[in-house]
Amino acid sequence: MKTMHHTLVPFMLIAASAMLGGCIGTEADEEADDLANEDEILVDDVEPTAEAVSAATYNGVCGSGYHVIASHALSGGTVFLTYNSSTGKNCVVTVRNTSGARLPMTARVSKAGQPWIVDSGQFTTYAGPVYVYAPHACIDWGGSINGSNFNDYGVFCG
Repeated sequence: MKTMHHTLVPFMLIAASAMLGGCIGTEADEEADDLANEDEILVDDVEPTAEAVSAATYNGVCGSGYHVIASHALSGGTVFLTYNSSTGKNCVVTVRNTSGARLPMTARVSKAGQPWIVDSGQFTTYAGPVYVYAPHACIDWGGSINGSNFNDYGVFCG
């Protein structure tokens, strides 16, 4: 057993050296310290913001049978695109992270290149729902909250 252990030591040193980029001795210690410091920086960089923690969730206002197929975060909320395979309709709703004072909001959808179907106004919680029947066409969709705007064009062609 003792002999086997001694034959494994060089192998273990080579394996450890390979993992540290070929460094041995004090150079390996410095490399390990650098890697440890990089890991600490990465952890610090991924702390969630208050915005991420309180992100809006789809509120179901499009009705039964609608499932979220895309969403886009805005400052203060999220725009949701949903689809109902039974009806062939898409629905868009813009939802605030937290309800509060009335703010200008929109939810919009259309067949690609056609005029928008829009719900726009001063809302406390959400704008929409707005619907378009486009079973074999691409769609445009988007929304806004208090000047934070998103639009996507010619997508979900089906």
